[in-house]
Amino acid sequence: MTHLSSPVNCWISCRFPLIILWFVSVIAQKQYHRSLRISVFYRSNLQLLDRAAAQLYYDCANNYPYVKLCEAFGLPDYASTWFKLTIMHIWMVLMRLHVSLEVHSYIRLQRSLLAVMWMDVDKRLEVIGKEIKQSLTSYGDMKHMHGLHLQTLLEYDEGYLSDDTVLAGAIWRCLYLQRSYDPIYVNRVILYIRSTMAYLDSLDLNDILVDGIKEWKTMKPTVTDVKKFDDCDRKRREYEEKKIIS
Repeated sequence: MTHLSSPVNCWISCRFPLIILWFVSVIAQKQYHRSLRISVFYRSNLQLLDRAAAQLYYDCANNYPYVKLCEAFGLPDYASTWFKLTIMHIWMVLMRLHVSLEVHSYIRLQRSLLAVMWMDVDKRLEVIGKEIKQSLTSYGDMKHMHGLHLQTLLEYDEGYLSDDTVLAGAIWRCLYLQRSYDPIYVNRVILYIRSTMAYLDSLDLNDILVDGIKEWKTMKPTVTDVKKFDDCDRKRREYEEKKIIS
């Protein structure tokens, strides 16, 4: 019995590595064909992604109601305010797209959108610099704006995926840092971000890529949101009245 089993064991031991190699080669071949199909699809849609990125940036920079938001959020009409609000809308669009697009397509669209943004910011600063006869495109200025854009994207990511308390802290650091502000404005920004994201989620991905964001709308808040907003407003007024009396 031992004499018969030895050749069998020897045959299995010799064949076993070959079986593993064949199995690995099949898996590798399937992965290669899959990546090839993805790359072909990705390359064939580069123009569509670049065109969509340019259109979406235009919508994020020019189509939202800038003056109304400045008044509602208590922000001054500065170029820095436009930059902060534009980044906020860019973040909302990227947040909507990253859950729907394939990873290569999303990275391409994100980089194209940000590249268009920096080209536009550079041109705007040149125009403003000529009007006030001062250079605004120095290395220090651009470094500060680049850091602000990275901070904003990271802060809003963390805040949006957490509760409103964390989101309020992110909004304060991105919009109101080093400025006096009323907390009711932060609450308005929270409602605006949440309701705008709900509206973007209701849009079809193909419509966003082809047509962009034709109009920035907000979903109507629920009864709970309205009560929460009214309670905050009432508490703020009571606090101001007590402060005046004292």
